[in-house]
Amino acid sequence: MIVVTVADEARAYPIQILTWHEIVNDQIARVPVAVTFCPLCNTAIVFDRRLDGDVLSFGTTGKLRESDLVMYDRKTESWWQQFSGEALVGTLAGKKLRQLPHASSRGKSSGTTIRPGSSSTERPGSFASTA
Repeated sequence: MIVVTVADEARAYPIQILTWHEIVNDQIARVPVAVTFCPLCNTAIVFDRRLDGDVLSFGTTGKLRESDLVMYDRKTESWWQQFSGEALVGTLAGKKLRQLPHASSRGKSSGTTIRPGSSSTERPGSFASTA
């Protein structure tokens, strides 16, 4: 489970869903976020999707670079390295996304607590309240 908290609003993303979809474009407390997961290297990184006054939406290229997920933004089709959050090629090459803190856990005994009123992704596009 990847848990992202922004301004006291928390949302949980199950690894099982992230393994299949790799990127979730979402908004938490009015902050547009991209929750990314590379199944090959087992790495979750969360980014603020705002860049230079635009809000980007990300998808997966299906490609890897140095055994890591390569994403693209739907606006410019620039390619982005998940590890660094840096655009590799395209009109945004050299730009970097801001990483956001998150908690990762495996199983119920991991110590991660989801606050009442938070939500968790159950299926793509579906959220369930934890209240």
